[in-house]
Order: sequence, then C-alpha cells, then structure tokens
Amino acid sequence: MHELDPSESRGLLGGIDSSGGFLLSPAASTRFIDLARSASVAVAAGAATVPIDGETNLVRLSSEPTPGWRSEWVNVPVGDMAFERVTLRPRTLAVAIPVAIELIEDSPNLGSIIESAIRERMGLVIDQAVLFGQGSESTQQGIRNTSGINTITSFGTPADFVKYVQAVEKVLTANYSGAIEGLALVLHPRDLSKLMQLKETGNQPLVPPEWVARLRKFATTSLSITEGAGAESSGYLGDFSQVLLGVRTQIAVRILDQGSVTDSAGTTFNAAAQLGKLVVAYTRLDVAILRPAFFVHMSGIMIT
Repeated sequence: MHELDPSESRGLLGGIDSSGGFLLSPAASTRFIDLARSASVAVAAGAATVPIDGETNLVRLSSEPTPGWRSEWVNVPVGDMAFERVTLRPRTLAVAIPVAIELIEDSPNLGSIIESAIRERMGLVIDQAVLFGQGSESTQQGIRNTSGINTITSFGTPADFVKYVQAVEKVLTANYSGAIEGLALVLHPRDLSKLMQLKETGNQPLVPPEWVARLRKFATTSLSITEGAGAESSGYLGDFSQVLLGVRTQIAVRILDQGSVTDSAGTTFNAAAQLGKLVVAYTRLDVAILRPAFFVHMSGIMIT
C-alpha cells in the first residue's frame, strides 16, 4: 500500500489548485476511490460503480412485460411494460483531518494511517447510504427507503432459519432468476454471529437449509443495533448487482496550509496559526436501486 508521507507528497500530489490546496494526480485519485469502495460491504456484495459527470437520468422497470401465446394472424399481445426515471445526483461525502506539523515530520507511517482511516470510514458511510439512505437533498436514497422493496417486520430473536428462508422466497417470487449464490445477506456482526451459533435441542449446530447455506453473508457495523425499542436492528437480503453507485471520476484529497475546522467536541484547529495542515478528502456519488423487488428489508431483529 502506498503511503501518503511528506517526503513523497510532491510526487503523489499533482499541482497547486486555485484554492491553494493540492489535487491528487489522476492515478492516485483513482486509487483513493478504489480504497473507499474496497471497504464497502455493499460493493463486496455486488454493487456496481459507474462514472458520471453530473446529474444523470437512468430508467428502471416499474412493471414487467407479459408475453402471451398467439395463433396465426392474431395480433401479437402487447406487453404492459412500464418504466420510471431514476435520477443520479452526486452528493458530496467529505472529511477534514487536522494534522500537526510535528506529527507530519516525525511519523513516517502517518500516510498509511490517514489512508486507512479514510478508506474504512468512507466505506462505512457509503454502506449507510446504500442500505438506508433517506433520499434528502444531501443524502442518497437507499434500499430501505426505496418504493417497491419487500419487508419482513417484527423479525424477533431468531431461533431457526425460517425468516431468512421467507426473505429468499420473497425475492424469488419477484422473478429473480439468478442463482441463490447471487443473493447476499447483510447483517450487523451481532446478528450474523447469532445466525452462525444457532443450535438444535441437543446443543448441536443447527444445519441451515439449502437456500440459507448458499447465501453470501456479510457483516457491517454501519447497521445500528439500537433501533425500535432500543436493542433492535435491521438486515438486508437481495441481489446487490441491482445497486448502482454513480461516482464522479475526479476524487480529490487536498492538503491545506490555511483554514480552520471545528471537531465534534468543539475544538477548533487553525492550520496557519497552529502550524498544522488540513487533509480534506471528498468524493461525490449517488445511489440507484434498479430492481427494488429483488431486496428484502428485515426489521425488528433482536438478540436476547
């Protein structure tokens, strides 16, 4: 992994931009967005990425055609196939990291630490957007808030695999024709651990039915375990190849010698006055769910 340490900054960073910062070179820029995506469970589960230059319109099916048999010289049946528009509007995901000049000069591993932090945190936030983004002016609309998805409510504490089988059934009923292995189950680590520890009455491991055994399984802490009454969570099952991330191709990391930021604790860092630097990373992207019926949101999962 390439490090962002000061001795290499002139080679890694392109030139000074109009605002006095530095822009990543195209090769390094591509690597940064690849790193952010590599930490995303949604991408690992199959979500695809495409470059977009700005607001982009796509279409998805709102109803599928119904072919019919016909006799000679009888009109071909008309398939009532309908489309709806999906608009990708890039939203900005950003983070500013204040770094003291002493840390920059004295810590040769600083670059890799910053790179790892950006990768992991951006990956988690991208997962939150894909799974349950609310679709406001500044946030994407994720699976949970997309019209047409399937739901299983009041999931409860799983003692067997029945609810997971029912979730697969809902996707298959929506005419998903791929292999079961093409579906992914995304849970909080707490809930996936419970799934793996299910036992029979004799304390032997409970053997999962074929559908559940063949699912690809992922865990992410982007999911909350304090929903509902306070100890509930959600899970998602579906064909994540139907999730599209529209990403602007220019991903920038700026290293600023001036400016100030205030952290969540209320502490203000001023780069010029305190002889530090601000590492500002951002990407712009949006999320589209192309086949909502190929997803199930499972809510009210509890572990007791």
